[in-house]
Amino acid sequence: MRLAAVDVGTNAVRLLVADVNGAEVGAVLRDRIFTRLGKDVHRTRKLDPKNSAATLEAIEAFVRQARELGAERLRIAGTSALRDAADGLAFVSLVSERTGIAFEILSGTEEARIGFIGATSGLAAGSYLVCDIGGGSTELTVGDERPKESVSLDVGSVRVTESCLPADPPTDDEVAEARSMIERAIDASGFDRFVSGSETFVGIGGTVQTVAALVLELDAYDFDAVNRSRSRTEEVAKITQRLLSMRVEEIHKMKVIDAGRTDVIAAGSLILLVVMERWALSEVLTSGHGMLHGLVLDLAQQIA
Repeated sequence: MRLAAVDVGTNAVRLLVADVNGAEVGAVLRDRIFTRLGKDVHRTRKLDPKNSAATLEAIEAFVRQARELGAERLRIAGTSALRDAADGLAFVSLVSERTGIAFEILSGTEEARIGFIGATSGLAAGSYLVCDIGGGSTELTVGDERPKESVSLDVGSVRVTESCLPADPPTDDEVAEARSMIERAIDASGFDRFVSGSETFVGIGGTVQTVAALVLELDAYDFDAVNRSRSRTEEVAKITQRLLSMRVEEIHKMKVIDAGRTDVIAAGSLILLVVMERWALSEVLTSGHGMLHGLVLDLAQQIA
């Protein structure tokens, strides 16, 4: 069965068209467009008109591509920016009207559940802690063959950058405030009681994949090299320190980092590091199969 999913995130709109057979997902097309839908949403609680228009255009283009490739069913899902924006429902209605497809705004818990499904598909049986770092939020989930406990934290690469890291490069005080923001969010969630630290730690999302590519010292992003790669905590710390010390124009010259991520990757890397340090996790297993993978698997289960 050929299915498709569009993930409308705070920083990017992403597409997966895939042939799904049981738990097997064969990617036909992966694509993404950076539109920064969540620009300043944490502060204004409103969607930026220019970025909203770009996001709508990206969604429509992806829907056309999916249909041209023969997708039998298509799912559109939004996350943090649309949860937070007062005009999020109006944007959702517009998208549904223009595409003819129901547009879901996922709760933080549902986003975490779907990310866990995607991240752990194809992995051996075991206990997992899955971390999905997005632009507006970070989801943490523990489970084994299914997710058991999850939380959505209001810290993401865009939100932390806009809230704490205005200087280029960030000052030591700004980095300390960013770290404190992330730690306070974890403290407030009470998630410590669900984590033993012995779980296999799996990271998903563009931030984690980019950090993995930097650890591997790739000249250009390579999905096959990054997927299932492992990065030690000390390697993540080294990359984070390096990114936080660089100007955005310097980061922009690193071909392995998407242009739409260069100004927020340092904050995203810091979130990953703080999570790893929090529970003394020795390494992160990077999975290229996250939200989109989970969305098509979940859609297939709904159809069955």
